[in-house]
Amino acid sequence: MIQRVTIRKFKRFRAQTFELAESVVLAGPNNAGKSTLLQAIATWKLGLDRWLVQREGGRAVRRSGVAITRADFTAVPLREMNLLWEGRKVTGPRGMSGTRRLIEIVVEGGAGGEEWTCGIEFQYSNPEVVHVRPLRAKELDPAAIRAFPPSAARALDIVHVPPLAGIERDEPRRDRGMQDLLVGQGRPGEKHFFAMQAAFPGLPGLCLLDGDNRDEPDAETTRTGLVVLRWRRYEIENYLLQPEAIKRFANFPLVEEAFWRQVPRGTDLFGDHVSLVRVKASDEFLVPLLAEMDRPTPKRDLYLLAAQMRPDEIHPEVVEKLDRVATLCAE
Repeated sequence: MIQRVTIRKFKRFRAQTFELAESVVLAGPNNAGKSTLLQAIATWKLGLDRWLVQREGGRAVRRSGVAITRADFTAVPLREMNLLWEGRKVTGPRGMSGTRRLIEIVVEGGAGGEEWTCGIEFQYSNPEVVHVRPLRAKELDPAAIRAFPPSAARALDIVHVPPLAGIERDEPRRDRGMQDLLVGQGRPGEKHFFAMQAAFPGLPGLCLLDGDNRDEPDAETTRTGLVVLRWRRYEIENYLLQPEAIKRFANFPLVEEAFWRQVPRGTDLFGDHVSLVRVKASDEFLVPLLAEMDRPTPKRDLYLLAAQMRPDEIHPEVVEKLDRVATLCAE
């Protein structure tokens, strides 16, 4: 099991250590680094596997590293390799020769009562190629390089699945190489759940679609291990249309007057009136309303409004959907 991950000079992290447990939930606003941590672990695994394929069984011990092309870099979709580096800086100050900045990803874990550490470093070569090798390989003797990596690290099976969306009606079975390639192309959701299910047979899943997605039938559908549900309203933000909650969030006394200009006064806020159901609440209702109330809030921060809602303001459908998620997690 992975217990700790240390990242240096990778994407948004100059130097950061994450303590992990058996079950981990990553929570935070956009651009906080949640996906970057997952990408770092996937990049570490890709580098480790490439090193093993190229070096295992070889008589000569070389320390230059194993080349990985951008086309083969399935852990993160990239248009050029320097996007992996923190600040896109691949060299030291003023690009001085001999001061290459190396990405370092160190994974620590425990298995069978034994702890292990496995570090990988990446060196930039050009926009299409990076080289990977064991951490500080140039300082290691040949025996240490031959013994790399620890057996427990070698045995880890890691699948990185980006956020689900746009799942196809027919999902053909793919071998592991094609699964990794599809994930690396950065097409969120397309085939990704089934790629993960191939690594963990019987894995259940739930896909919750916005109500504007009319490609799915109204009834709940179930595909092999995957339950597909849809909000009855346009999008999840439509369930934030509660004037008292908005008033508490905006701290503005005239919220109700502005709210009822867009929704007929007296409308059942838990009902299915078109002003509550079919409008795109984020861009067409809440963001403009909050700007008018001198409380400008981008769509990505509307979760802060949700935090102001009281139990009696939460729509029954939200409770229903969350119960489905809880039930699935308990299975």
